[in-house]
Amino acid sequence: LTVMLITDLAKLPELQVVERAKLQALLEEAGLGTSGLVSADTAPRIGRLLGARVLVSGDINQGGATELNLKGKTLEVPTSNLSETSDIQGDIEQLFQLEKDLLFEIIKSLDNIKLTAEQETELKKPLSTSTEALFYYFRGIDLSDQRDYNQAEKFFKKALKADPRLSLATSSLQEVKVIKQAPNKAQTTREILETVKESTSLTDQVVAEEQTNASEAPKSGHINVQW
Repeated sequence: LTVMLITDLAKLPELQVVERAKLQALLEEAGLGTSGLVSADTAPRIGRLLGARVLVSGDINQGGATELNLKGKTLEVPTSNLSETSDIQGDIEQLFQLEKDLLFEIIKSLDNIKLTAEQETELKKPLSTSTEALFYYFRGIDLSDQRDYNQAEKFFKKALKADPRLSLATSSLQEVKVIKQAPNKAQTTREILETVKESTSLTDQVVAEEQTNASEAPKSGHINVQW
């Protein structure tokens, strides 16, 4: 769900979405788990470190045997104002449509985002028309997060076999190959980011900025998504 929301929100030129891996690296370096993002005490600080104006998170609850209940939350970092979307309910087989319903609820909660008819049409498009490809891709992401890169590579390849046009699987597969070929095995998300494309610490860059600009609001439009 997080991957789908990030991908869709990144299509809006008004928003700059923080990469999921960078968030994970920052939480590790700050000594916080993923719960640190949604904690009332630490979320505003994490938002400032990320340079995000808005943090998007949410809950997935199961109703009946196959029923899901989704609720989104948006935190305005400068004011620490937290708001929630309406409940999105439906069968698990409708997950992709539920994500779209939640997406538009989140967009409605963001200031200064007025969708054009063309943008609405684009946002309604699924990442892939192959459910099989998407489930393989999401499984690969989960395995990659667990540092099981051999299995992640297999699932990304399965995703591309089911839908060769799934570009996210192509880029994820390439990243996994780069990590596996690195001479020194990366242990932290920061090291993984450096292996793939970074050369400096994310927190090295942003902690100093937080210390010198703590009273300044983060740049408008920056948004982070975490589920």
